[in-house]
Amino acid sequence: MDKPSLRLHLKALRRQIAPDLWQRSQRVCAWLSSCPTFRQADQVLTYVALAQEIDLGELFVQFPTKTWGIPRCVGKSLVWHRQSLDLVPGPYGIHEPRPDSPLVDPARSQLVLVPTLGCDWRGYRLGYGGGYYDRFLTQYPLLSLGVMTSQSWLEDFPVDPWDQKLGGVVTEAGLCWFVD
Repeated sequence: MDKPSLRLHLKALRRQIAPDLWQRSQRVCAWLSSCPTFRQADQVLTYVALAQEIDLGELFVQFPTKTWGIPRCVGKSLVWHRQSLDLVPGPYGIHEPRPDSPLVDPARSQLVLVPTLGCDWRGYRLGYGGGYYDRFLTQYPLLSLGVMTSQSWLEDFPVDPWDQKLGGVVTEAGLCWFVD
């Protein structure tokens, strides 16, 4: 199956699990809170969840001393700002920080939590198709952890030369680290 068809399929799966998404989000947050790699990170880059994505907002409250970076789409790049409740709709309808909000230096981050539509067992992520996270991870090869539901595992899909592998994936069922 090609990437556009897989995206449609995975979005349809998400709509089916929408009623229990809150519980899945709670379990993902619990897995992350118990993960030593996450707990030791002083600065974490993450995302603001769309309606049918795993919501990690509970972690902001649970770990207030961490520096949290939230992305803003600027051209074809992600610019990272300090987590704030003062968000505005961005070009793709995703809530993001205001352009004048304080910046976060991504190079100082120890972990990036990546919204993930699907992932294969090699660690290749299927996102929304804009390439933002692939470009970001090429520039900043940080430890990356895809965040998705357990129904989103893929056996195989076409990988392009610019696709970046994740370091691992977290779902409501647990954590999976990829080893090269």
